[in-house]
Amino acid sequence: MAEQNIDIDSIGKIDINKITMKDDYGALKFQKSAEYLIRLQGLFGEFAELQYKTILSKPEIDDIDNKKTRFVDYIKRIDSFNLNHPNPKPLHDQLEGEIERYSNETIQQTKTNLVYLRQEAALKSKDEEELQKQQKAAVQAEIVYKELALKLQNELENLKQKKAEIETTHGEIASVTLAKYFEKQANEDRASMEKWLGNRDKTFWFLIGLIAFNFIVYFGILMMKSIGIIVFGPESFFTLEYGLAKLALLSVVSYGLGFASKNYNVYANMYAINTHRRNVAQTLQDYIATNPEPEAKSEMIKEGTEAMFKHMPIGYIGRLEGKDTNAVYEVINNYIKQRP
Repeated sequence: MAEQNIDIDSIGKIDINKITMKDDYGALKFQKSAEYLIRLQGLFGEFAELQYKTILSKPEIDDIDNKKTRFVDYIKRIDSFNLNHPNPKPLHDQLEGEIERYSNETIQQTKTNLVYLRQEAALKSKDEEELQKQQKAAVQAEIVYKELALKLQNELENLKQKKAEIETTHGEIASVTLAKYFEKQANEDRASMEKWLGNRDKTFWFLIGLIAFNFIVYFGILMMKSIGIIVFGPESFFTLEYGLAKLALLSVVSYGLGFASKNYNVYANMYAINTHRRNVAQTLQDYIATNPEPEAKSEMIKEGTEAMFKHMPIGYIGRLEGKDTNAVYEVINNYIKQRP
């Protein structure tokens, strides 16, 4: 008897040659059976390596286990072969024939399962290899990503800084441009305001002179008649026709005075507004030049924009234009407004 474990769990460790090629067997050694059994031993070992019990179905697993049990039984029969039998050779040949048929049958019946397990192992090996490649690629990608992330972060910081500089520069340029524009407009409005102020003053003094002239002529004629220098009175000079002509002239002069006053008020108000806008733009320019925080700068620009462009009283002039109380002016003005 061989001094080794002969059971299903020890199939891979059984020394088949030691059992089948005993010197005691002489010419009845199981050399042919040894070849079949060694081949089957490798087959069952491959099944174990391919983890057939975790992949195959239960009937397939039971079938393989039954074949392994028969494998162990044949080895035990060889190990316990009795040479003292009256005629051992027929028993020897019979046992080798059974082992040959068993070997061929086992190889044939397990071929499909073995091919399937090999394919699964190949796929698994390929998947593991691919997984290793992916893991390696992932590690490399992570390194590259960290480098790119650091580089991008630095570039973003630089871009933020440049953006802040550009915004500050643009804000300063816009403030300078608006300040110059509003200053130009204010100067033009001031020139127009002064022009209409001069026209209003001339018209006003012309109207005063015209009225004074008529008073002087009237009282002059009246006094000269009273002292006997002339014989006709004021009624001879201040006729109805003269009165109508003077009234028409006074109306035209009064309307011109009102028109000049209206334009003066308009340009004076525009001058005040544009002066205010220029001051706001210059103040905003000085503030942006201090490079304030983005939120504070944005709020300041918003407030400055509203102060420059919102239509609201600003305190320079209390009203845009006054309501003229001159009756003649109102008559002529209403007449012009009613014309198509």
